[in-house]
Amino acid sequence: MCLLAEHRVTQAACETARPLSSGRGARRAAVLPRGLCHLWMGGAIVATLGTLLVAPCHAADGEDWLPDSADVPVVAAPDPQTGKLFLELALNRLYRHAPLDDTWHGNLGLDGYVTRRIGADWRATLNARVDVDSEPGAGLNADNLSLTLRELYASRSGDDWAVNIGRINIRDGVATGFNPSDVFRDGALLARRTADPATLRESRLGVVGVRAQHSLAGGTLAGMLVPALSNGTPEHWYDPRWGAVNDGQAQAYLMYALPRWEGLYSNVVFHAMDHGATTWGFNLTNNVGRSVVAYLEYANTRRPRLLDLAQGADAAPQRYSQAATGFSFSTEWNQTLTVEYDYNGGGLDRDDWRNAWQSLSPAQVGRALGIAGQRQDPLTEHSVMGMVQWDRFLAHDADLNCLIRASLVDDSRFAWCEWRNRWPRTELALSASWADGDANSEYGAAGQAWMLAAKLRAYF
Repeated sequence: MCLLAEHRVTQAACETARPLSSGRGARRAAVLPRGLCHLWMGGAIVATLGTLLVAPCHAADGEDWLPDSADVPVVAAPDPQTGKLFLELALNRLYRHAPLDDTWHGNLGLDGYVTRRIGADWRATLNARVDVDSEPGAGLNADNLSLTLRELYASRSGDDWAVNIGRINIRDGVATGFNPSDVFRDGALLARRTADPATLRESRLGVVGVRAQHSLAGGTLAGMLVPALSNGTPEHWYDPRWGAVNDGQAQAYLMYALPRWEGLYSNVVFHAMDHGATTWGFNLTNNVGRSVVAYLEYANTRRPRLLDLAQGADAAPQRYSQAATGFSFSTEWNQTLTVEYDYNGGGLDRDDWRNAWQSLSPAQVGRALGIAGQRQDPLTEHSVMGMVQWDRFLAHDADLNCLIRASLVDDSRFAWCEWRNRWPRTELALSASWADGDANSEYGAAGQAWMLAAKLRAYF
């Protein structure tokens, strides 16, 4: 579990330290008054920055729960010919607030990942899923077929360079619940079949383009060119949605990862779009002693704020900041606790919530919530998240993951817990989620109070 926690928060570092591969890796409510909230926000950021910049990474006497960064083994390149295929059946029971009725929802999905060698120097990767969904209260319906073509690319690599061509899932960011520096997240998530942030990052659509990476003495440099592919309404269930993340705009992406310095990992990201909007950001992580990993992720972007988009589709873009900061604490008993504060300068502040937001129509509220979900941004300016990951919970092959999110602006809350047990060729997961808040709040707008879910997987 300790190695898993190290991998999760330094995922960007691992991905830039090895040949480019987007294979599926290992996993990794009180409301404050506004003044106290801002004070707490500033203190959290300052404390995290101080921890990242001055705390040394050292090896203590006795067994290390988190290894020193210098001792972390190099992640090997994936086998050039590997694959995974499983069939998943999910059944959900939704309990909703009146006047909405309680209902059932089902899903049958075929999920696969394969990497194969092409000739002597290239290899191809395919990562896709086909789903048959049911409407709430109805049975599985073939008319509700859908394809999620997460990745499809060809790659070639040398000792210190790599090239990818095709649809690639670029997963930047070191935070757990919100990744502002992850510039290719907009429009990438077609369906939220879980609340697990790591699974959501793995299950989204990649961006189509050409990506190259080169390792230098002073770090690792990666760049990507993205063509302007249109994002139209799919005509068929098997439509791959090539432009879902490209969004009809030519784009340029650059990432520079610095070498580790006394346990500190850092990188900078730059992203430009053809209409002039630019985003830049950075990531910082550091091991603090044996058991704590602190992190800070920041981005500065330019696009319309959510309230302005709710009031009118032609909202003017504005420049604002986004950030996520927190820490993960691992114990010697296989538990990892993560606490995170998220800031979205394009979300609703307390004045927005109390005044303009309350006068919006349900359609306008739904528009803003939909755009926030598409961006994978919090709806409100200030929010917090806590997560517990417990490996080998009550059994060697069982895990327990629990998460809670809370908005510090609209006072809405969301909680989720999942128990998962694995056998050689099957897997069973049982989960429960709960949402609470005003009818037009971030977690209360869906009208769902509880959801109980069961998922059964069969591997081939």
